[in-house]
Amino acid sequence: MLYQGAYPSKTFSHRVSVAGLFCVLMPLLTTTAYASEPLFAGQGLRGSSEVAVVVDPTAVVTPQVKTTDIIADPKPSKEVVGSIPMTVNRNAKTRRYVASKKTNRIVTKKEPELSPELSADLRGVLQDAVSNSDGIKIAIKQVHISDTKIWAEIAKFTPTINMTLDASRSSRGFGNLRDAERETELSFALNMPIYSGGQRIFSLRAARSNKMAAKNDAISAQNRVLLDVLSAYLQYHQTEETVKLLGQNVSSLKKLLTAVRNRKDHGVASQADVAYVQANLASMRQQHEAAKGSKSQIRAQIESLTGRKFKNLPKLMRVAKLVTSDEEQLVQAAMAANPEIKAAQHRAVSQRHTSRAAYGQYLPQVNLYAQHDRAISAYSSSRQTTDWKVGVTLTMPLVDLSTVSSIAESRQRAQLASYQASDTKRNIALSVRSLYHQYTAGRKQIDLAQARVKYMRQIETAERERYNQGVGSLDQLLEQKRALAQSKIDEIGVKTDAYWTAYQLLIAANKFDLNKLGL
Repeated sequence: MLYQGAYPSKTFSHRVSVAGLFCVLMPLLTTTAYASEPLFAGQGLRGSSEVAVVVDPTAVVTPQVKTTDIIADPKPSKEVVGSIPMTVNRNAKTRRYVASKKTNRIVTKKEPELSPELSADLRGVLQDAVSNSDGIKIAIKQVHISDTKIWAEIAKFTPTINMTLDASRSSRGFGNLRDAERETELSFALNMPIYSGGQRIFSLRAARSNKMAAKNDAISAQNRVLLDVLSAYLQYHQTEETVKLLGQNVSSLKKLLTAVRNRKDHGVASQADVAYVQANLASMRQQHEAAKGSKSQIRAQIESLTGRKFKNLPKLMRVAKLVTSDEEQLVQAAMAANPEIKAAQHRAVSQRHTSRAAYGQYLPQVNLYAQHDRAISAYSSSRQTTDWKVGVTLTMPLVDLSTVSSIAESRQRAQLASYQASDTKRNIALSVRSLYHQYTAGRKQIDLAQARVKYMRQIETAERERYNQGVGSLDQLLEQKRALAQSKIDEIGVKTDAYWTAYQLLIAANKFDLNKLGL
């Protein structure tokens, strides 16, 4: 029978005495059992877990008590709790379990919370940069301003009501002002535009187009922030890999320096050989320190963009998984959803509506008005003839040369905006095609750079063996080490360029999704 938890020592002693004959023939008895209930409380291990119970006469009498750390890992591994080896599913969260001596009970300890530095990933870095960017906030405010302009244009369709209080003194001659008659009158006036030659409707349409352009400008501002962060992110990765590579080369040259000094002690190498290795080691250390300084600068840049500190960034996914569409699909996606193209198109539409609104100044204007006058003083009441009035006014501009230039300017601006939208569309299409060809070439360059590193490593290994055998020269060995290091640095640079091109291509085609980064 399989117990949940531990095996008491008495139960084990009794079972060992009963199975004594089997112990004589077999020093190790192995059985397999299946549990339909959780094996240990808190671990989530159900009946599908297979437990191989190994009974050892020397280990059964005094069960071992161990502290086991279960760490998240996709692959199963062998864990030992007490004296029971078992297959444990490591897909659970990180917890620490302590077995008690008396009951072998599992006690769960509280894990310390992770700081924001340790839990940072690329998705979180980009989101923090977007929320921390003042440029994006400025673009959003422009959208709000455009929204208020729409309400201002809508208000032009509503009537206006004014109240006027007129208090004055009047006299027929040049008498004393004190003896003049006091006149006080209160009036209410309503004005309702009926027909304005299309100025109001076209101005409203222009305001709505301007708002859509402002929204797409905000998306473009967000894309610029994402590109800035991704550029710094890729530079940080490149510098980090370079620092690791140069650190490995420094360690390798230190070992070589020790070997050359040993040769010098045995009379095989000279002091010039030692100095030559020391010079190369100093040069490599200088490059290593310069790379670490660049890494610190880029880290400060990322912290400035995101507004938070971080320790390490996650590894990059495979560049082949970033772009899954072909050239034509990416171009069509950019033409339909690129924010720069859409903003330029909305501006062109807005300028056309503005031009039509300006042309409406030449057309007749029809307004409905109503006015009510009420005298307050006695003198005003004696002079009053009417107390209300309703009418319609028709205004027709005949000669106004100032409007000619404004209408001509609005037409030119409409054509200018149309040409700018067409040029923006052509430039984005060309950029997407260029980036796609650069991306495909970059993927091929990655494979070639990796092959070059592979062959240079073989050459360096062969040259090192020749030098150890006393056949090769120290100059050739150091030259091959430098060539190998340079090939690795070139490989890192080629990868960085390919990733940078892929991210630019995704953003230009409006296919950049933070939830699909795979990081």
